[in-house]
Amino acid sequence: MVEAKPELASPLLLQARFGDIDEFAEAIRGWDLDWRQLDAGRLEAKLLQIQTEMAAVTQVSFSRQFLQMGGCPPGVRTFGLIGEGVEELHWCDTRPTDSDILLFPGSDYESVSKPGFRGSTLSFSEEHLAGLAETLGIPHVLDSLDPSGSPATCDREAISVLRNRLRRLRRRAESLPESVTFAATRYELEFEVPAALLTALSSGSVRPRRPPAARRAAGLRRALAHIEERRDEPVRVRDLCKIAGVSWRTLDYAFRERFGVTPKRYLVSIRFEGLRRDLRRASSGTKVADLANRWGFWHMGQLAADYRRRFGELPSATLGKASGRPV
Repeated sequence: MVEAKPELASPLLLQARFGDIDEFAEAIRGWDLDWRQLDAGRLEAKLLQIQTEMAAVTQVSFSRQFLQMGGCPPGVRTFGLIGEGVEELHWCDTRPTDSDILLFPGSDYESVSKPGFRGSTLSFSEEHLAGLAETLGIPHVLDSLDPSGSPATCDREAISVLRNRLRRLRRRAESLPESVTFAATRYELEFEVPAALLTALSSGSVRPRRPPAARRAAGLRRALAHIEERRDEPVRVRDLCKIAGVSWRTLDYAFRERFGVTPKRYLVSIRFEGLRRDLRRASSGTKVADLANRWGFWHMGQLAADYRRRFGELPSATLGKASGRPV
C-alpha cells in the first residue's frame, strides 16, 4: 500500500508499505535491486525516501530474511546505518554492528539480513561531501574509507548524533507540507545529516575483512555462479556440489556462514521467487500448474500451502492480480 505525497516537488518524498519484494525494490528511486526472500512468511515492508538533487536518505524495515543484492545510485557516495539493536547482518564478508557505518562499494553489493531488519542509507554527491568535509576541517576523511565496502567503526556518541539528525529529518518530512517549510527539510537533508555523517566517520576506523577459508569460498563462488547462470531452471544440491568441487558438508557450511540457510533452503527460495515473478508477469490464460512445473513444483496442493505460508496468498491470487482476473 503506497502512501506517497506526489505533490511535493522539492524535496521528493515517498512513504509506502509493501507486501511484495519486487514492488518494494522497484519503488526505491535510483537503486538497481535484486532481493530474494530466504524464509517463509508474509512480507511486511516499510519505506521512507527523501531526496533532492544532491542528497537522498532512504529508511527501510521488513519482516522477513533477505539476500540483498544490487547496485546503489550511480554518481554518488552511499553509506548505510543499521537500526539500533538490529543483529545478525552479513555485509561484504563482515558482521557489522549498530556502531558501524557501512560503506557501499562502487560496484554491486551483497548483504544478508534477518527478519526485523531496520536501516537507513545516505547518498550524497562526491563534490558536495568533499566541500562539506573541507568546511568542517576534516578534508581527508573520505580518502581514508575502504572502497571495497568494509564498515567503519565509529564513536558511539557521534553515531547517536547522526541518528538524532535522521530522526529529526524524518519528523520534518512526515509533517510536510502542513507545518514545515521545504527549505528547512532541504537544509536538514543536505547539510545537517551529511555533516553528522562526516563527523562520525572522522571518529572511526575501517574494520578489515576476514575472508572465509579459501577452498570453501571458492566452492561457494562456483555454486552461486552456477545458480545465477541457470536462474530460469531448478538446480539440485547434489549437482551443485559437483560444480562447486566440494563436499556436501563444506557447501552446507559455506551457505550457512554466508546466508544463514542450507543450500537446499536457498535453492527452494530461488524457485519460489522465480515462480512468483513468473506469476506476476503472466498473461491472461496462463495456468498456475504450467508455471509451477517449470520451476520443479509438481504437487499443486502442497505448493498452494507452501506458497501461502511464504507469501501470504495463494499462487492463483498472484496470477489473478497479474492477469486482471477476479480471485
